[in-house]
Amino acid sequence: MTPREKQRSTMKAEIFKAMGQPTRLRILELLQANEMQAGRIAAQVGTEAPTVSKHLALLRKQGLIVERREGSQAFYRGTIPHLIGFMWCVEKAVQQRLDSQMSSNADSS
Repeated sequence: MTPREKQRSTMKAEIFKAMGQPTRLRILELLQANEMQAGRIAAQVGTEAPTVSKHLALLRKQGLIVERREGSQAFYRGTIPHLIGFMWCVEKAVQQRLDSQMSSNADSS
C-alpha cells in the first residue's frame, strides 16, 4: 500500500468512526433532509445542547456537515448528497437482519 492509499484508508475509517455513534448517525440523518439549528437538533435526538455541539464539531471536522452563520445563530446541514442512499442501504441490511432474527425466534418457540 502506498502512503497515499494508506492516508485515504485512514481518512475513510475516521469518517466511518464518526458515523458509527448512534446519536451522530441520527444527526446525519436529520441534516441530510433539512438545515437545522443545534437546539432543534438536540430536541430531535433527545440530547442536551452541549452534547450535540460536541457531536456537531466532530461531524464538521470529518467534512460530513457544514455550519452556516446568520448573526449569532448557527445552522447545520449535511454535505454528502449520496449519504441518504448509503443510509438506505444500511437500513435495508438492518431490516433484513431484524426479520431474520424474528424468524429464528419464531422457529425456536
